[in-house]
Amino acid sequence: MPRRVLDPIVQELIDRLHLAPGEHLDLVPDDAQRFHLEQRLAGRSARLLTPPLPPDRLLLLLEGMGLALDLDRRQPPSRSVFRTMEDFGAAAPPASPPGRPQEPR
Repeated sequence: MPRRVLDPIVQELIDRLHLAPGEHLDLVPDDAQRFHLEQRLAGRSARLLTPPLPPDRLLLLLEGMGLALDLDRRQPPSRSVFRTMEDFGAAAPPASPPGRPQEPR
């Protein structure tokens, strides 16, 4: 996944964060296959926000950050986050463990 795919996703996150003046997030390439995010504040050195990650893992992290922003705004979360076992084609676990029933106390 090339950087040109990640750049718009990072920009969308920046737009949603409403950063303070002089504050910015940067997508920094570590090598051809790894990137990290840095926070830049006016008058300060850059602060590493993520370790160097391959593009697919960084993309998952950015999607998670977007979901966190959705939840923070008190908007109803995506149903896909709250999947049940049936959604994966497996039966739900039994309500009580198998074995001898407990006697009322």
